[in-house]
Amino acid sequence: MITVAGIALALVTVAFAAVPTPCTFPDTWSGVIAAEINGRDGVRQDLFDVAYDAANERVAAAASIGLEKNFSAIALFQKKILYVFNTEKEHCVVANLDKAFEKWGIPDDARFKDGFTTGFGDQTIHNENFGKSVAMNHSHVSIGELHPRHFQPHPGPHPPEAHIDWEMSVTATTCFPLKEEALIHVEDRLYDKAYNEYVDIQASVSEDYFTPPSYCPGEANVKMDHPTIAQAKNDLDFSPAIKLF
Repeated sequence: MITVAGIALALVTVAFAAVPTPCTFPDTWSGVIAAEINGRDGVRQDLFDVAYDAANERVAAAASIGLEKNFSAIALFQKKILYVFNTEKEHCVVANLDKAFEKWGIPDDARFKDGFTTGFGDQTIHNENFGKSVAMNHSHVSIGELHPRHFQPHPGPHPPEAHIDWEMSVTATTCFPLKEEALIHVEDRLYDKAYNEYVDIQASVSEDYFTPPSYCPGEANVKMDHPTIAQAKNDLDFSPAIKLF
């Protein structure tokens, strides 16, 4: 005989089990990240062609800053080598990677916020939204250098209180990234806003993404703290879901 208490317990169990949890992105995909940063100096729009191959522990990105081609990066973690190069100037630096490969996805400490559907009729896709708030100090963002050009060190003896409210939406069953938002607050005032849209996503990658140009050195010629690599890291390390290198 099923009691009222038993039914209530079953409903509570189902309710808790139904709450989505953070997920990792599929092991292989490529696409474009359309990024927009709204700061004190105006609006900056960037495009990043990205290839992600977790099975072989390698990632690549080609960045376009506005209409100007800026740089590309190829991180081959199994070979422990990183290429950062400018295709227009044919300049390339190579470094020995000093960190292990990290899978991309929703951070484990992010919380589920809501679910929604996109599409129409029987062509709908269910999506999930996760978020977290992260404290930061006066000169470094804990989850990535999201705004290195805008946020300057505080001149006084005490840094201002600041934090980032971050959200990301993914497809519910496959965990493909859809969109991302980061709001930077300094002393309770909105300071910067950043939006990322993940478009033209394909469940495959081409070997061309991971083939460095012929003008790249055959071995490491700089260290990881080289200015060219540091700048590339600042431009690419903009998301808690993505750690290129």
